[in-house]
Amino acid sequence: MVLTIQAPAKLNRFLAVLGRRADGFHELELVTTVLEGVPGLTDLLSGEPAASLSLEISGPAGHGLTADASNLVLRAWRQLERVADRPLPARLQLEKHVPHGAGLGGGSSDAAAALRLGNRLFDLGLEDQALLILASELGSDVPLFLLGGTVLGLDRGERVFPLRPYPWNRCSSRIRACTSAPRPCTGPCRRSGTRSPSRCPPCRPAPRPPGATT
Repeated sequence: MVLTIQAPAKLNRFLAVLGRRADGFHELELVTTVLEGVPGLTDLLSGEPAASLSLEISGPAGHGLTADASNLVLRAWRQLERVADRPLPARLQLEKHVPHGAGLGGGSSDAAAALRLGNRLFDLGLEDQALLILASELGSDVPLFLLGGTVLGLDRGERVFPLRPYPWNRCSSRIRACTSAPRPCTGPCRRSGTRSPSRCPPCRPAPRPPGATT
């Protein structure tokens, strides 16, 4: 039986870097919306039981990604195996649509999808809180994809709290995937002053605050 889990991108609505922690990470306060229901910004992770664990990567955003031990999907799967205390052999297929390294959380979302997929595929019975703990060990952004919706993130971003629903498409006119930059515009455009994505000229990536996560 093949199971498929969606792994949507995210939109950071607010991000404040409050200072540097004793462990070297930055103290963050951020509000993020998971962009559920956007086909062009949603990865698909499928899996079925197999003789051994494998991962195939395809899709328009899959070029250059490798299925090695550093891949967040496989790292998440190994976490599940550690908790289950047994191998979880499966044939995994990741169809990538979220651009890699674009600040949209694609890798973190894939990891969250892997936790959900493995839990269901092998009937591990892990509760949401247990999955959130595993997610926080994988990366600061991974827990918010388990919650979905609009989320408040604190500390490194891994402490997550659901907020009231806020439709992401209320600000869709201010979001543009710049073909010349790996990050979306969150205008109005600083160069033209326009809020029209069609008239916004190519822009350069905005500077990232130190310690900000992907």
